[in-house]
Amino acid sequence: MTFVKGVSGNPRGRPKKAISNFGREARKHLELCLNTLLEIAQKGNNRERLTAVDMLLSRGLGKPVQAIEMELFDKKLTELSDDELRDLRARMVTIEGEQNEAQEAVH
Repeated sequence: MTFVKGVSGNPRGRPKKAISNFGREARKHLELCLNTLLEIAQKGNNRERLTAVDMLLSRGLGKPVQAIEMELFDKKLTELSDDELRDLRARMVTIEGEQNEAQEAVH
């Protein structure tokens, strides 16, 4: 199969049903996962089991939110004034619009 640059080989992506079914099945086994984590914590290291439990929990409940510290205008994002935040938002919207236009031009 020949791949064309800029064209997805899977235009429709992964079916959403498969993802939701896996999450639903993983949530059915949360008690087992938690009990396994407790057992590992009490009895020592078992990497394969810990990895499997981590995968089931992350897919069943989602991964924890990670904080990202950004510095713009030599300030942290949380230190920006309302005017600076409005300016940043306007620039991001403009950049996003330009990227969308560029992608549409390719297709």
